[in-house]
Amino acid sequence: MKNIFFFFVLIFILPACGKNEPQPQTQKHPPQEQSLFEISPKNITKKEDTLHISKIKNTPTPKEKNTVSTLAYAEPPIQLEKKTGIILSAEEIMTKVFYREDGNDSFATTEMILIDKKGRKRKRILEISTKDFGEIMKSFLEFLEPADIKETKFLSWENEGKDDTQYLYLPALGRSRRIVSSQKNLQFVNTDFTYEDMQRRHPTKDTHKILRKDIFNGNACYVIESLPNKNTSQYTKRISWIDQEKFVILRTDFYDKKMRKVKEFRVNRIEKYQNIWTAFDIMMRDVKEEHTTLMNIIEIKYDQGIKDNIFTQRHLEE
Repeated sequence: MKNIFFFFVLIFILPACGKNEPQPQTQKHPPQEQSLFEISPKNITKKEDTLHISKIKNTPTPKEKNTVSTLAYAEPPIQLEKKTGIILSAEEIMTKVFYREDGNDSFATTEMILIDKKGRKRKRILEISTKDFGEIMKSFLEFLEPADIKETKFLSWENEGKDDTQYLYLPALGRSRRIVSSQKNLQFVNTDFTYEDMQRRHPTKDTHKILRKDIFNGNACYVIESLPNKNTSQYTKRISWIDQEKFVILRTDFYDKKMRKVKEFRVNRIEKYQNIWTAFDIMMRDVKEEHTTLMNIIEIKYDQGIKDNIFTQRHLEE
């Protein structure tokens, strides 16, 4: 959550089999309604405008390995599995989440439901495609209905060590627009996800701390606090509940600069499909605006041999 909802919260959802992740060191140890896209056509000029979702899931570079190794025991390790005595640090847990299994490509039809504070609902249908290109992932999304958002498209390419390159195509304009860094905190088509939420965060972008163990929806979890490095996030803190067996994030609370909780993310249903742990139902809620976005998978297929040209700017504008 390939990660079908990567566009919305790549780090949170879908698979978690730990494909090709770096091996950890082990020890024996006893809103209110807004304009649809928040990007006004009047701001678009005839010049080339510059306006996630991706993941690195192959073996990390030597530099990344050294970083993970250095951070491995920044926090006191806790026991991962009593039978084996294996223990992991907070950084190692988040690394296993990041390098989780999700197939080589995926295609899904998804229902999106927007619910305002008065309980009024709006439904959308969209298709999401993802594919691995070596150590990076590219993603493509297209809305099918309703009419006011039909043929709106989104393209994302992962960039190693940098923000993802993101493009939004608006059919009314007949062209795509790149999302620049200063726009990463804007809402994505009036959902409760921002463009930053649609990018997976590499674990080295944050300082992680294990707070405790807890039970969430019947699942044993690690509760981990993540504090972002300077100027790398609109949030000042995230607290996540990580399934101890699947290494999937089941819940995350987001905090603003005043350390107030502003958003809540939840996985409501997760199942193994084609041998991949898949989040079929997720929720993102804006606490202040009392607005909720639900994402429900209607159909998903992994390893379909999706063509490379789907993930190009040319295809985006076709």
